[in-house]
Amino acid sequence: MLSKLRFALIVVLLLILIVVNLQSIAASTLPIISKPLIYGFKTIYGIKLEDYKRKSISDYMSLNDFFTREIESRVMEDGVVSPVDGKILQRGAIDGLAMIQAKGKKFTLPQFLQVDDPARMENGDFVTIYLAPYNYHRVHMPCDGTLIAVKQIAGQSLPVNMFAVNNVSGLYSVNERVVMVFDVNGYYMILVLVGALFVDSIDYTTKLGAYKKGDEVGKFNFGSTVVMLFEHGLVKNIMKGTVHMGRTIAQFQANQ
Repeated sequence: MLSKLRFALIVVLLLILIVVNLQSIAASTLPIISKPLIYGFKTIYGIKLEDYKRKSISDYMSLNDFFTREIESRVMEDGVVSPVDGKILQRGAIDGLAMIQAKGKKFTLPQFLQVDDPARMENGDFVTIYLAPYNYHRVHMPCDGTLIAVKQIAGQSLPVNMFAVNNVSGLYSVNERVVMVFDVNGYYMILVLVGALFVDSIDYTTKLGAYKKGDEVGKFNFGSTVVMLFEHGLVKNIMKGTVHMGRTIAQFQANQ
């Protein structure tokens, strides 16, 4: 019975967001609009607020405010930690300048990153993390590093769910994204924040300089994807499965 109720609420919520301008509705602070949307979203996805700074839906002013809710502080584990809560879809070695999107589908670094020296990441390592709508949607530093470049690349807002990932060639290179290049002990680490369905903005830091592990560097306004890239020789033993911000996702190589 509960699953049927959730399905009905999903349909109603999607219809509202499709028929009415998403940005204005999601940002609305009018209680008659915001409170039913927040309640519906929380109910649909079974979101519990125990781990968040604001424990009651009455503490949130809009759907956007709820979606980008702040988490309670977490202890950062050793090594390289996950920058987000989500699920690892792909991981492994970069094949020359290409990475796996899904079985039978790859995307290339030059098109994806659009940076001056994509060859620096050749034969490095990557991990792709999908953030579902119910996940925590702020992005944090996976390790200490220095932000040396950041750019936003205009693009579409196609969904990044499994159907799209498996069927849309070059999906991550088509969508809006933000590329953040960090220096970590003389090696490059790149975080790419990829927009998704209903995402028209990605908030991110533009301040160059040093950041500590756990520092917030960005946030999404709906379900999205983060692609992490590591220069060859920086990390090893990238894990798989479900990940949580602040929990170890990989280890540094012995020379780090």
